Amino acid sequence: MNEGIYRQFQSGGFSCAAEFFHNGANWVIRFYDGSGPGFQVPLANLVIPPDCYGFLHLQCVGEDGVLSGFLDAAHFSPDMTEDLLEFVESGIPGCRYCYLPYHIDFVTPQGYEEYNGEY
Repeated sequence: MNEGIYRQFQSGGFSCAAEFFHNGANWVIRFYDGSGPGFQVPLANLVIPPDCYGFLHLQCVGEDGVLSGFLDAAHFSPDMTEDLLEFVESGIPGCRYCYLPYHIDFVTPQGYEEYNGEY
């Protein structure tokens, strides 16, 4: 996977960091709290990733694409959909005028399971 492209997403008074990852015809956009230090050194021992607000996945199909994913409803809402689409289209080369059907779930996390390789 290629090195991430970092950008800032803003909509309706909310702002967060976003990182674009690319591999072939696939793109993953991770939304997260960018106020912390992030990962500045190789990961070792206990690993707790920066707060993640969700992911979007773009599968390019020819000159078009399909966008899907989930975003934390505590930070995102359906009212932000147009801003999210504009953000994806402006951040991914060749995506500006493509046909882009989408399915985005706005979810409320109920908990998590963690494994850090140490126990």
